Amino acid sequence: LQPGSCPDARFANIAGIAAKADGSLVGADQTGNNVFLIKDPFGANCTVTYLAGTTKAMDSVSPGSPPNVGDTDGPGTSARFSLIDWPAVIDDKIYVIDEGKRKIKRVGNDSANTVKTIATLPEGVYFALIALNGKLYTVGNNTVSEGFIIEIDPESGAVHDIVRGRAEKFGGS
Repeated sequence: LQPGSCPDARFANIAGIAAKADGSLVGADQTGNNVFLIKDPFGANCTVTYLAGTTKAMDSVSPGSPPNVGDTDGPGTSARFSLIDWPAVIDDKIYVIDEGKRKIKRVGNDSANTVKTIATLPEGVYFALIALNGKLYTVGNNTVSEGFIIEIDPESGAVHDIVRGRAEKFGGS
């Protein structure tokens, strides 16, 4: 893992990116266990900064043993995740799915990049997180072969199903 100028930056396993209003990009490095920011992504001053989770460079990262695994909210430099992915942005705040803990976490736009858990998700594997009209939406499936789309209110933490169901025709396949 290596922050810095874009040509020199290195990641372990990027699991999604999202655009911010200023044109910068944010991403989740699942194996590196961090949230990162790419400023001026298409310009001469392109730089990568690690905001939360693993915030220091590392020579080697093992997919079977990612760094800084945990479930700790707080300043970005001490925050811990458990396999994060699928960032989304609302009002300059970054949201990610912490897949290992089934949580939605917010990385604040304050100087400390404070991480806060805002919701717990139902059991499942998640494949995306998007922001639309101030809400978050994710899609996934669970161990009983139900597919679902869930809405998360980032202000209240309320989670509710938009669609949930199982195609009996394909059960067991």
